[in-house]
Amino acid sequence: MPTTPTTPRRLRSALIGLGWMLASAAPALAQQGRTLRPPAPREDPSAPVVMTILVLVALVGATLFVAAMPSKRGHQD
Repeated sequence: MPTTPTTPRRLRSALIGLGWMLASAAPALAQQGRTLRPPAPREDPSAPVVMTILVLVALVGATLFVAAMPSKRGHQD
C-alpha cells in the first residue's frame, strides 16, 4: 500500500491540534510554582443524622414504589 504524502490540509489540522493542546495546558503550566491547599472548614462538617436518615428513607421508598409499579406493556410489545 503506497504512502500518501503529507498534504497541507493534514499539516494544518496537526498544527491546529498542537495549538489547542498548548493553549489548554497553559493554565496548568502557570500554576507550577504554587502549592494549592484545600480551604480550612469553618464549622463542624457533620450533617444532622435525623435529616440524613429521612432523606435515605425517602429515596429508598421512592425507588421501591417505582420498581413495584406495574408496567403498561401489552402482549403485542
